[in-house]
Amino acid sequence: MEEEAEVAEEESLADEGERSDTGTNIQVVGVDEPDVIKTDGERFYVLDSERLSIISVGDGGLDLVGELALDPPGSVHVLGHQQLLLAGDTLLALRTIGFDLDEFWSRWNTQARWVWANWWWYFRGETTLTEYVPQHPLTQLVEVDVSDPSNPWIRRTLEVETDLLGARLVDASARVLLRSDDFERLDEETVTPFVELCEYESAAASESGQCTDRVTRQLIDPEVFTDSSGIRSVEAVAVLFTFDLSEAGPGLGRWGSVSVGTEGRDATVYATVNSLYVAQLDPDYGRTEIQRFDLGDPMFPRHAGAEIARGRLINQFALSEFRGHLRVATTIEDTWPTESVITIFELSDTSMRWVTSLNGLGTTELIHAVRFMGERAFVVTFRQIDPLYVIDLSDPLEPFVAGELKLPGFSRYIHPLGGDRLVAVGQDADPSTGWPLGLQLTLFDVSDSYNPKVIHQLKPETSYRGYVQGWPEIDHRSFTYYRGVAYVPALLVSDEDWMGSGHVYAIAVSCEELTLLERFGGEPGLFPVRVIPLAERLYVLSWAEDSFLFQQLSLPSRPVPQGQFQEQDRIRVISGGGEEQGEDPSDCG
Repeated sequence: MEEEAEVAEEESLADEGERSDTGTNIQVVGVDEPDVIKTDGERFYVLDSERLSIISVGDGGLDLVGELALDPPGSVHVLGHQQLLLAGDTLLALRTIGFDLDEFWSRWNTQARWVWANWWWYFRGETTLTEYVPQHPLTQLVEVDVSDPSNPWIRRTLEVETDLLGARLVDASARVLLRSDDFERLDEETVTPFVELCEYESAAASESGQCTDRVTRQLIDPEVFTDSSGIRSVEAVAVLFTFDLSEAGPGLGRWGSVSVGTEGRDATVYATVNSLYVAQLDPDYGRTEIQRFDLGDPMFPRHAGAEIARGRLINQFALSEFRGHLRVATTIEDTWPTESVITIFELSDTSMRWVTSLNGLGTTELIHAVRFMGERAFVVTFRQIDPLYVIDLSDPLEPFVAGELKLPGFSRYIHPLGGDRLVAVGQDADPSTGWPLGLQLTLFDVSDSYNPKVIHQLKPETSYRGYVQGWPEIDHRSFTYYRGVAYVPALLVSDEDWMGSGHVYAIAVSCEELTLLERFGGEPGLFPVRVIPLAERLYVLSWAEDSFLFQQLSLPSRPVPQGQFQEQDRIRVISGGGEEQGEDPSDCG
């Protein structure tokens, strides 16, 4: 009985989310997600486009103790995304190198415009795209030894001519999902990619680029490759890597892998401790193909079934594994009127099986936010008015809408709090047109599923003439909740300045209201993207055109005018090297 109780408790926490030990706002407890910044409690690791920076923190201020260039001498890093996973004294850098115009415009519209603009003009001013950009996307995994923070060095690199879809870390087990749709670059008989592994015996060897061992090998055995349907055409190959990054583990030197033939694009990755899913949209048929991988034995992953869900996912929060079932929230857009659906699949050891669907959510609207919490789901749809649906999933065979709440505007990110409270980040909107009017935070009481309530709403910039977008609307990792305070980085774009300015809102969250404690940032050319609390301080990472700024600030609950901080509380790291110094009240249970 004790084991059953423990399992039930773990399942109840499965999608409630928290900050990981490395400082990242994550979806599933115990499953860390990659990010541009990580911490081990004593220092921070920041990955920009071309180098790793290690910054120690403490009462004496900030100190840039180590740096490591990840590109070989003389190479040119091209447009791509860079992220980190941290396991003990090992950092795993995940880097995609390549240029895709669709990806460029997608990121232009959803991420830091100044960074992409800088790279764009770099190419236009100094070279041509075709001169340095690889003909095919390249994923580079870099294993970095940070046991001596002042002298980080590359132990191993592993390169695969595939796209990077996503990654997760459970304890010291890294799971990396790749995808290739270029069959010309795959083995003709087995349709499997090849990888190149390079190992270095010392820091000096890695600095000079002298591989002790360089091996090119086939990624998987041919018989592992399968077509998920047996009849549909295969448009791509999805490959899951697993690595043991523990102190005694082989790191990138040995891996487990499994691959599967897939369809579709716009991949969404979701993971639990023992499962990993990839969902890919097939726009021609208005459906999403979902592949499941079992990681009960992390070094021997296996494909554990595939299924089709009608419609499109909004992001990873639209997927949830709970008590032997996968719940999926999608919007069906290929028919009119549009509608949203909760689909439930039963999981077995080797397959997924459709159980039931709850149809008819948000007719004529689109899903804007989802959060699964145990036996309930919270779904926000929007066209002109935001309905928040509370879905009862206690019986997987008979899900139903328990409650519904309509209010102006919409939410894009929902964060669970103690005491049956939710805080949501989104936009106020004109109820007659649906036009966004600016950043809005909403505090919900969902203690009664049949009667959800809005407790309070906060619009931090009601007098601002322009557009205000919170970064958590785009990237959940930019949201931070700590000791009853929510930190929300935001971009303010005025009618006169299209580049805008960056701010962070510190918002106190109580059982009854949201209160703006402080707004900081706003320095020209700086855009805060992460806020991480540690040891009674706040640490803020901001991007700039040719650098990043790392700041140490006080917690708003112990206010100190930010101007009182000295130069040692700021470090600006310039692209290419160098630096310039510089009790939870929401628990309403």
